[in-house]
Amino acid sequence: MKYNMPLSKGQKLCALLALAIVTVITSFFMTSTALADTLVYAKGNPTYIRPAKNSNRAIAKVDPGYQLIVKENDYSSWYTVKSDSAGNKISGYVYKDDVETSIGGSDKISTSVVNDRIIVKRYPFDNAEKLTELDNGQYIKYNMYNSEWAWANFNGTTGFFRVNNLSSFNNIGTKVLTGVVASPEIIIKNTPNGGGANLAKVSQGVFIKFLEFDSKYLVAQFNGKIGYFEKSEISLYEPTKRENMLMQAGSRGAKGYAAPSNSANVLTTLKSGTQSMFADFNGKYVMAYTKINNQTRIVFFDIDDLIMPNQKPGESSSWVIAARPSAPIYDSVNGSRIATVSKGAMFDTASLGSGWYSTVISIGGNARTVYVSQKDFRPMSGSITVVKHTTNYNISLSDAVGNQLGKQNGNNYFAGNSFVSAPASTVRYYMDPNNFPEGSTSYLQFLRLDKSAGIAPGAMNAQLKNMGVLAGQGQAFREASDRYKINELYLMSHAIHETGRGTSNLAKGVYFDPITNMVSYDYFPGAVKVYNVYGIGAVDNNPLQGGAKKAYEEGWTSVSKAVVGGAKFVAYNYIDSRDVTMSGQNTLYKMLWHPEYNAAKNTAPWHQYATDIGWANTQTYYLAALYADYEAYTMTFDVPSYNGN
Repeated sequence: MKYNMPLSKGQKLCALLALAIVTVITSFFMTSTALADTLVYAKGNPTYIRPAKNSNRAIAKVDPGYQLIVKENDYSSWYTVKSDSAGNKISGYVYKDDVETSIGGSDKISTSVVNDRIIVKRYPFDNAEKLTELDNGQYIKYNMYNSEWAWANFNGTTGFFRVNNLSSFNNIGTKVLTGVVASPEIIIKNTPNGGGANLAKVSQGVFIKFLEFDSKYLVAQFNGKIGYFEKSEISLYEPTKRENMLMQAGSRGAKGYAAPSNSANVLTTLKSGTQSMFADFNGKYVMAYTKINNQTRIVFFDIDDLIMPNQKPGESSSWVIAARPSAPIYDSVNGSRIATVSKGAMFDTASLGSGWYSTVISIGGNARTVYVSQKDFRPMSGSITVVKHTTNYNISLSDAVGNQLGKQNGNNYFAGNSFVSAPASTVRYYMDPNNFPEGSTSYLQFLRLDKSAGIAPGAMNAQLKNMGVLAGQGQAFREASDRYKINELYLMSHAIHETGRGTSNLAKGVYFDPITNMVSYDYFPGAVKVYNVYGIGAVDNNPLQGGAKKAYEEGWTSVSKAVVGGAKFVAYNYIDSRDVTMSGQNTLYKMLWHPEYNAAKNTAPWHQYATDIGWANTQTYYLAALYADYEAYTMTFDVPSYNGN
């Protein structure tokens, strides 16, 4: 059999195969198991595909960079060619030294700065087609391809470039940080280590967003160019408290500084008793907008120079939680009741002694100092232990929100009697962890759900009194918590919320026929009574039938079985760590938004517990009320942190 295929230079393999490729039949029987199929790149110029190993003839030749699917067997120097990357079948052999292994030789993503102009090639060869260029000073994230070439994505196309013109970016972290210039003035250089040309000057008090370059230097963009400056010249923005705090200058007044430092320039001084709204900067300093020489500026104050309104010097500040329903709020100590809040509401207060706290809340859109009684509010201290963690995700909040907006799930909210599309600003609000500060009821959406609160069944039964079919199910919730490692108060609050305090039709039980999928409130021949207390399977378009079908499939034929079995479903499908699609969604926030999936896949997650964008926040209402009944427990929080705004 002869092979007379023309070998014109640069011609694509798929076209050559269309002209003439004849299957080569060999009598060789492999003596070992072949490895998995591998994607390789041709690097010879040209690279020949031969009818047999060690053959001097060729059935085709391909350009450098052409992709082939090969199988490695016991031929030490040859690959068996199966097809090209487009799926065109080929029978032949290629010499291993004529190809490169597939992209992905390294899974480690690196970040570097371009020192000189770099030409990006379509394939990892100097004579390959030019794809684009990288400018001097540009940052690039990439994976190593081999010891000389790296690859990255450029507008949806994989490109290759040599790494010899890259400056190592010793990124301690890729999270975008924010800080304020603390020095009187800093000079921005175009290279690290204090050398290079001056790029810009930045004055004291100016905010800068930056990345860590190494243990000493930071890096940021100035006028479209990359610049470097020392960490010691910056005060890092690390808020630990709320943004809107009404406070007043203490007895000695309060100095306003140009930067968060007592050695910074003093811009203004507040007289004793002067009130203003402040935002926390780092726990030690707060900031406020202040007019200086007819110009509004951010001015920094030492928090030790400020007190809560009507707080006496030396009084402490602490979080408290409303311990009973309709907890009253007063206009003064022993004064008139002006409002009530739900059980579980949390406030940052000043302790006034004599059984009273003061705090600031918004009434009618205006900040107002109000007073609450210690008989209605319990301090969140003492035997209550709070453990806080932060998990960083390698995706900006804007990108995560953009991905979410491209999906239907999580982009709706309940209005009236239907779900409607939510505007981007609303989606961003609920996805931004900073909108739910520590101490607020909403902060409970970051509570780790795989940590037990250690509550006894009898105590839970006391809370479940008058909760419809959930009444008396404390032992079932205890069993569900112990068996599947889920916080029992979360399970209770979830069930209370989903069942309307134990009164929904699915919670009270419905009859379901698995053959016809019919659902009824009354018994009919062939039907089985089932219960569903977590809303599992209750899809928006037909919640009754969907929830009943799921309950039948899982065998939830009693309320207690629905409590325990539903916990198993939540644990296996959300709380437990499995693959990235269902990996450790162990907070209410993660169950709704799944930031790990969004960051890893750069797309919005399909694996969300609810379609309502407010679901994670509304779940905290009952959860806070349940916690308010106890004086000893541990709460573990995991707060997401996105890589930039």
